[in-house]
Amino acid sequence: MNIRKLIHRRLNDIQHEQGYAYIASTNMPLLSSHQFPSHARVLEDGVPLSGPDNVLHDDIRQIGGGRYSFWHDKVYFSASDNTDPRNNNRKYEMEYRYIDGSKVFVLLKRLRNRFRKLNIQKESSDKNVPVNFGERDTSPESLQRDLEYAVQIGLNFIKRLPDGVKSLPGKAVLEIGPGINFGSTLLMATFGAKVMVSDLYLSPWKAEYHPKFYALLRSWVKENYPQTDISPIDRILDSGGYPPESIGCYSTPLEELAGIMDESVDIILSNAVFEHLANPEQAFRQLARVSKPGALGYHQVDFRDHNNFSRPLEYLLIADEAFSIEFKQTHGERGNRYRPHEYWEFFEEIGFEVQRFVPSSFADDSYLADLLPRLRSANGSKYKDAPIDELKQISGLFCLKKRSKR
Repeated sequence: MNIRKLIHRRLNDIQHEQGYAYIASTNMPLLSSHQFPSHARVLEDGVPLSGPDNVLHDDIRQIGGGRYSFWHDKVYFSASDNTDPRNNNRKYEMEYRYIDGSKVFVLLKRLRNRFRKLNIQKESSDKNVPVNFGERDTSPESLQRDLEYAVQIGLNFIKRLPDGVKSLPGKAVLEIGPGINFGSTLLMATFGAKVMVSDLYLSPWKAEYHPKFYALLRSWVKENYPQTDISPIDRILDSGGYPPESIGCYSTPLEELAGIMDESVDIILSNAVFEHLANPEQAFRQLARVSKPGALGYHQVDFRDHNNFSRPLEYLLIADEAFSIEFKQTHGERGNRYRPHEYWEFFEEIGFEVQRFVPSSFADDSYLADLLPRLRSANGSKYKDAPIDELKQISGLFCLKKRSKR
């Protein structure tokens, strides 16, 4: 059943974000790469930007060169030559494959039956299907994009470690929220780490997708890092699944981390996960429980209102009770409103040392000037009297270390 149509839409109202990065609205959050690689592309005068795509936003800001990332209902991108796309006389479009709504019902019915077999309760039709349980595009082009994204995430994780790849041999590494494949985690396994993944909706093995993906990953590692141990990937391919000798898999919410032993993990990593937590304090206590003394944590967090990134703090205006109801109804997709200083306080209280917090984006001064009068009159919001310096930082990286017992 062919349910996809190729669509081109011009990017309008382009705004400068930071550095070489510009931002435009897509009005299509389903194109986002925050949970899995987006297959949408940005075109410059009809030619796809060379990318790479699905990159870190800091790479777009600092390097540019045609890099881009679809993120919730926005696209971050840079011109091929780092000129200003608003006045370089070129046309910028996004290209994506649109799902024909008349044929979606059949697929949803199949997914619903699959979820029932997995004992996943679907209370009403307004709840979203977990992305990790969706169908996979197994075309060679899609698999290659998935590979490039997984490798990039894995290498970025490794770069954050004190000694890079030398930090990994023999260490227990846990990635929270790994997405549709575990490629980034398994890359670290080839450098000698003992790896684990955890997610409430942990992606199940799909015979039509995962063998092809891991075969590509194996070839890439063998070509680019021939000195590494590819046996963790070989065991996965041989068994047609995830043997515990290669990777530990835990389908559990972060607030529980059920099945992971106390003080068993050396390094914990996550990307765009913590902003969707209903109870971050409880979740962070679980991180502390499973972390060894001296364990390291690297967590990229997006503190913006995901409904509209150009107005990133609008959800602070909502009364607490009303926001709590909305958060539950939308599975936290809008973000949980917690600010960086609150997370910092949670971490320190629970037993982590915040070695540093590296902000990666800030709210515009003009936007804050517009927001503050409205926020000060927002009765019912706990952020009504928040000082401006607690509002400016809207994304960043937490670098943590678990305190040793005294």
